[in-house]
Amino acid sequence: MSEALPEDTSQMERLRTFMRLRGVDEFCPACKSEDISLEETAGLVPIVPYFNTYSGTMAPLLLAGLELYVLKCNNCGHVRFFDRQIVDEGTP
Repeated sequence: MSEALPEDTSQMERLRTFMRLRGVDEFCPACKSEDISLEETAGLVPIVPYFNTYSGTMAPLLLAGLELYVLKCNNCGHVRFFDRQIVDEGTP
């Protein structure tokens, strides 16, 4: 299970700046809570399900190779991902 990052505000501030610049809401899109944490993802490979239109089945899509910022709502548990390369390159 992942844990919240220690008080290294530089990553969270970088992500918040990026989100503001891109017009992305900082609160949880599911419950509107402002209690959001940045999760540690070292060593984790996200798996995202997708619908295969040819076979009509659900299949896992491995996002191996993507380094992600993972934001978790501490109220409802909603999780969202942001590509680290895009965030880091797009933040002054």
